[in-house]
Amino acid sequence: MDGDCGSKPHKLPLQYLKDITKNFSRVLGKGGFGVVYEGVQPNGEIVAVKKLLNPMSQKQFENEVDLLMRLEHPNIVRLVGYCYEIENEHFPLNWKYVFAGKAESLLCLEYLPNGSLDEFLSDSDKSS
Repeated sequence: MDGDCGSKPHKLPLQYLKDITKNFSRVLGKGGFGVVYEGVQPNGEIVAVKKLLNPMSQKQFENEVDLLMRLEHPNIVRLVGYCYEIENEHFPLNWKYVFAGKAESLLCLEYLPNGSLDEFLSDSDKSS
């Protein structure tokens, strides 16, 4: 898999995102909608990978990606890629094990090295 992003956001395999984030071990931040991980692509480019926590239908995710793909503004992080895959997992249920599909929704975004926006918006830094 070629890790170069190019200029247009594209579909990225879940395994690729696992690989560049060291299996989602490099946490950059957490929020109400998901956890953001640092990813390092094969070309050395650092990206932010947001793994969405709340289950989202494929249609809702498609709408979100479509909106992010159309947004172009210097104050909005650029969407690099996206992933919506369903993984079958083995779960115990009523004394037996069953397979069930688990949807994984991820956004791969431009990495901004200066930290979270909430640090800049917080009034905790104001001096008295």
